[in-house]
Amino acid sequence: MSGLMVGNMILLFGVVGVAAMYLGGKILNRGVIYSNVIYTIGALFIAVLLYVSNSNPYITSVIVILWSLIYTPVYLNVTAFLQKTTTISFELGSSLSTSFGNLGIAIGTFMGGKVISNYGIQYLPWMMAVFAVISLVLMYFVAKSNK
Repeated sequence: MSGLMVGNMILLFGVVGVAAMYLGGKILNRGVIYSNVIYTIGALFIAVLLYVSNSNPYITSVIVILWSLIYTPVYLNVTAFLQKTTTISFELGSSLSTSFGNLGIAIGTFMGGKVISNYGIQYLPWMMAVFAVISLVLMYFVAKSNK
């Protein structure tokens, strides 16, 4: 991909992100656990799409749109998830949400780099899928313990 194409993808991600926050709020109204499961399954779907996209720029553009719809409202949902499932204060929950979100990005970037350097980029969606499944399992146990 050229630098212009990457720049256009980033702009597309941001523009779609505005609509994603609105849609994220609507989905959040259906329930905190529900919305987090939807976003995690969406991330799993993105991994599958990346695996089959074969670097086609048009398919990649569609994937960027879907990725923005899924990723942009995540911090909002995680903060709501912490408020619903713990007894900590809003301020601490918001701070932890941001901190652990950044930690997740760092771990994902590190693990993604390891997968790419050791196995090749074609295995990156598989690593994404593993993290999505781990997330779903953890959400199940948190939801079960809070009933």
